[in-house]
Amino acid sequence: LVFVHGYNADQKTVLNRHRRLEADVHEAGFKGTVISYDWPSGTSAMAYLEDRDDAKATAKRLRDDCIGLFSARQARGCEINFHILAHSTGAYVVRQAFSDSDESNDQKNRPWKVSQIALIAADVSRRSLADEESRSESLYRHCIRLTNYQNPHDSVLKLSNVKRIGLSPRAGRVGLPENASHKAVNVNCGEYFESLDEDALTQGVDYYGNFSHSWHIGDKTFAKDLVHTLHGDTDRHAIPTRKMKNGDLILDR
Repeated sequence: LVFVHGYNADQKTVLNRHRRLEADVHEAGFKGTVISYDWPSGTSAMAYLEDRDDAKATAKRLRDDCIGLFSARQARGCEINFHILAHSTGAYVVRQAFSDSDESNDQKNRPWKVSQIALIAADVSRRSLADEESRSESLYRHCIRLTNYQNPHDSVLKLSNVKRIGLSPRAGRVGLPENASHKAVNVNCGEYFESLDEDALTQGVDYYGNFSHSWHIGDKTFAKDLVHTLHGDTDRHAIPTRKMKNGDLILDR
């Protein structure tokens, strides 16, 4: 499982999230290795656009240093079960890296594929994840399943945020479009998030960063749902930490 963090994350925060994520998914039954892919994001919210530029450059490094190695090994028959968890702008980094890979002479003809991609607080536009949308065509082609965890109460991704002026609604807040790929599944975490008591939790221990944007890592229910997703043994609609409500999949205790 490779964790790709978002913008406005210092190294201490990234390291703490990595350790907590690793502990929680192992407790939930995941037997694999957890790796964090770090990239140079700033610690100021006002540096958001600068971080988007860094994310584009980082995506090429992810393509060359990670996807290149993985795709070459997989092409030689090495059976590596590879998953990705992307937080916030990390979803943009991953989407861009997959697209860049299909433009690489060394990689575009290799039949490589990761297993599960999970997006939390995804800072990519809702419409960009539509089926046959050019920006996500490579993302869907090279994965078995993409799961988007949506939180409509994510205050960082709200359009009224000054740094978000001019950006379309984000998938991490409003969910996947109706015409998303058949490989994609949306899990609405809004009702579950409303049941959490932020005052009973400690920042830096139970969660790291803005609570509405970063509550996932440190939450045991989310960890269980993620591990069921990574294992892939249970149908998306039958995972025990989910329920159907008004036709939508809802994260549930």
